[in-house]
Amino acid sequence: MTVTLVLLMTWRIDEYVSKRLGRVAVLNNIAEMAIGPPARYYFLKQVYVNKKMAVYDSVVVQSKTGNPSSHLRIGLPLLANHTDTLKKVYAVWLAYELSKEFARSTDKEERDSTVLRLNQAMRAEVKAARLDSLLNFQYLERAGDSDKNLSYRKAIQRSQFLTSIDPPVLLYPVSKPFAQRSRGALWLMVGIYLVGSALFLSELLFTALKEQNTKQLHAICLSDGPLEAGPATQ
Repeated sequence: MTVTLVLLMTWRIDEYVSKRLGRVAVLNNIAEMAIGPPARYYFLKQVYVNKKMAVYDSVVVQSKTGNPSSHLRIGLPLLANHTDTLKKVYAVWLAYELSKEFARSTDKEERDSTVLRLNQAMRAEVKAARLDSLLNFQYLERAGDSDKNLSYRKAIQRSQFLTSIDPPVLLYPVSKPFAQRSRGALWLMVGIYLVGSALFLSELLFTALKEQNTKQLHAICLSDGPLEAGPATQ
């Protein structure tokens, strides 16, 4: 049981390091992304986007306890330089999200009107935002295979002005410092691994002592000679 626990924790830590922490790539601009192997995280020294090229999609997320909310998914193509806007194919996109809650309603027409109004307000918010506020992130995280990514890819694919490779690469901007990405979970897993290792070593030591005691007892029995059967009692 202890051996299984140690092996399981070793596998979980290896998986955590390879997937959760992942590989980090430092790029001068997004064009260098095609040169090296894919990474989980990216640091870009130069970032270029054009808000006029943004694409949008929206979804309504229901809450079990609170109000529903409308989520606006925004895709911005990452450009290699300022003149890159002449291209028609963009492989890598910044994936932003804005959301606003609204009151529950049984009237579908009223709800649709509210969602439309909120989405228009969020679009206007993006268009009015300063470009440096959109690019105010610490690093970029490559999107996985979540269903959430489908909304961004739908917006990119149906754009009337832009086309992209299929599937496009989505990068989520992260505003927190890179060192906080694990939130101490790795150290917790290492601690569990060490505890499992200690239990494993304790079990080995206990087994060795048990075998030693068994051998000593067997030797004592042999030194006393073979046992003889005594008279049967009535």
